[in-house]
Amino acid sequence: MLGPTDVAYVDGGGSGIETVSHVRENGRLVLMFCAFEGSPRIVRLHGSATVVTPGEADFEELAARLPRARTVRAIIRLAVQRVSDSCGYNVPFMDFRAKRTDAENYLASYPTMQYASTSSKTIWRALTPCPA
Repeated sequence: MLGPTDVAYVDGGGSGIETVSHVRENGRLVLMFCAFEGSPRIVRLHGSATVVTPGEADFEELAARLPRARTVRAIIRLAVQRVSDSCGYNVPFMDFRAKRTDAENYLASYPTMQYASTSSKTIWRALTPCPA
């Protein structure tokens, strides 16, 4: 949460780049949050999004306000225009087993790393792409 109607998150490596493509195409974005334990609820944040990439004016400021990430393609920023909720009756119960270490193991195999955020040193990025 950056403000009452402003949220952002790091779009890291290792996944498709569909969110960035869709935001650049029409600016619309919905973030969905599901309860995997407790009361069955779903909350959606609807709004207009922007993509901020390393080297752009807002990147350093946003990176300093977000949790540190090992990889980054961009920061997705959403101006929330509507919040909706619904039951999550069909959302299954899910238990957290452990944090995955695949990304850390992959990045550790590449010694050449650089900070994507030079002044705040908050976000790392690999110089090589993730394998398909």
